[in-house]
Amino acid sequence: MVDQAHRLAARVVLGGVLLFAAYHLVRDVATTFFGIHIGVIDVAHRPHAWCRPICDYVTMPLELFNIITVAFLLCRDRLGMLAWINVATVPLWLLFWLLP
Repeated sequence: MVDQAHRLAARVVLGGVLLFAAYHLVRDVATTFFGIHIGVIDVAHRPHAWCRPICDYVTMPLELFNIITVAFLLCRDRLGMLAWINVATVPLWLLFWLLP
């Protein structure tokens, strides 16, 4: 029973990572390549000094990694090390956002 609860919790967290990565990739593509700036899309977005001039592209590989691997993990029965790597990206996202 506990194993089922842990597995469900892991799937919920990974689903959150997947939703966030997909949202962030859509926002990055919309703003970078199409110049679309809408309040709903630009929620909590601010310019950063740490990644200039590549700020628009620096998170796209991480977003694609999260989307591909989490989708793969949610289709599998086992989660394993790949799930931990994806969950470990959450503090990385927070660090990216907090840096000036």
